Amino acid sequence: MRNLCEELNSIYKEKNKEYEKLLSRANSLMRIKEEFDSVLEEMDQNSFEPLVDSFSKYLTKLTLDNYSIGDISEEFNLIVKTSDSKTMPIDLLSAGTYDCVALALRLAILENLFEDENGFIILDDCLVDLDPERKQRAIETIKEFGKDRQVIFTTCNPDTAQALGGNIICL
Repeated sequence: MRNLCEELNSIYKEKNKEYEKLLSRANSLMRIKEEFDSVLEEMDQNSFEPLVDSFSKYLTKLTLDNYSIGDISEEFNLIVKTSDSKTMPIDLLSAGTYDCVALALRLAILENLFEDENGFIILDDCLVDLDPERKQRAIETIKEFGKDRQVIFTTCNPDTAQALGGNIICL
């Protein structure tokens, strides 16, 4: 009987040590999880901020200060603000303004996606619906953007090709 008690006591001590190790590991994992959740929450709150800033910068420039970004939701729904601070869903914008929104978003995404690298962008005749003033502003913006990144622009309009400059390939 004594051997059985000693054996059970030994097993108990061994299992208790295992339990303490597992408990310590579980507590460490819980602290890591809490820290991870905290960082994740912070990232969720601020992850769109640089993109929103870039997008707003380009949108304001391309629309001649008539529109700025109102909000980008987690589902990536875009709301723009008019110069008098009224919000407007993008599906109510004119074709030219919508194209400005699309171009501003593309440039902002590329700027933030390839922050430390140059990257490139391919644009397919995205200026066709713009009025002359916005078209000129878009050309200036694309040329400025192209100083640090490669821009491939396709167009059937020779005037647009000339205004953008660069290497023109006629097909």
